[in-house]
Amino acid sequence: MATVQCGPLAIAQANKAEALGVKATAGKVLGAISLVFTILLVLFIFLGGFIRG
Repeated sequence: MATVQCGPLAIAQANKAEALGVKATAGKVLGAISLVFTILLVLFIFLGGFIRG
């Protein structure tokens, strides 16, 4: 699950870049998308197991 590590890392690096005056909107957006898809995937797998019984 590389996205679990890379999503927050992308957001953190984007924040560092913005603190230095560089626009890093793409890093924040892609990091957030990565986190959302990871959470949805985990929920889908977790809840899918319970639904099937």
